[in-house]
Amino acid sequence: MSKFAILVEQEKINNRKKNIEQVKLDLQSTGVAYNDIIIKIKNFIDRFDGMFLEQDIIQKILNDDAFAAMFAKDPTKQNISEKMCSDYIGIKRAPQSGKNCIRFTDTGDIVSSKKEGGCKSVDFILPEGVYATQKYTGANTGGAQDNQFDDVVAFLKNGSIHHKVAAIVDGWYWEDNHMKERLSEMFADNSNVYIFSADDYKEGRVKFAN
Repeated sequence: MSKFAILVEQEKINNRKKNIEQVKLDLQSTGVAYNDIIIKIKNFIDRFDGMFLEQDIIQKILNDDAFAAMFAKDPTKQNISEKMCSDYIGIKRAPQSGKNCIRFTDTGDIVSSKKEGGCKSVDFILPEGVYATQKYTGANTGGAQDNQFDDVVAFLKNGSIHHKVAAIVDGWYWEDNHMKERLSEMFADNSNVYIFSADDYKEGRVKFAN
C-alpha cells in the first residue's frame, strides 16, 4: 500500500468515528441536522414494516456505536481523498462546478458542464500544463469500482485528443487489483497520457515530455 493510501485509510477511520459522534449530536440538536437523522430513522422503521419504535431506535443510537454507524455519513462520499491529495501533492484542486470547471467532450473540446457533453471534470491542473483526474478507490465497492475505471478512461480518451492529461490513481483497486497497470496498457501508445500515483508525483518519479 502506498504512503498516500495509508494516510487516506487512516483518515477514513478517523472520519467514521467523527461521523458516529455527529449522529449522536444531531439527535440532541434542533433544526435541519435533527430533522435529517429523524428521516433516516423513520425510513429504517419503514424498511422493517414498523417493527421498531422511533424512541427505541434513538436510544439504541445514543448507546451503541456499532448501531449508530448504520446512520452515520459514509466518509468515502465526503471527498476525503480529493482534499487529501490536494494537500499531499501541494496543488489546489480545480473548480468542480461553474464556468471555470473544465470537462472534455468526446471530440476533445473543453466545456464546463455535463449538459454540454463533458466527461468527468478536471481535478488538478499540474504546473507542467497537464490536466489531471484523481481517483482513490478502495476495496469492496462493487460495481462502483468499474464505474470509476470507466470515468477515468473517458477522461483520458477525450482529454488526450488535444491536451496532455493524467490520471492520479491510488488505493486497493488500482494498486493491488492491478487496474493501474491495465490502464497504463490501454494508453501505452498515447504520448499525451500519463498515469501515476500521488506518491509518484510527490516524490518526483513522473517525467513529463516537453
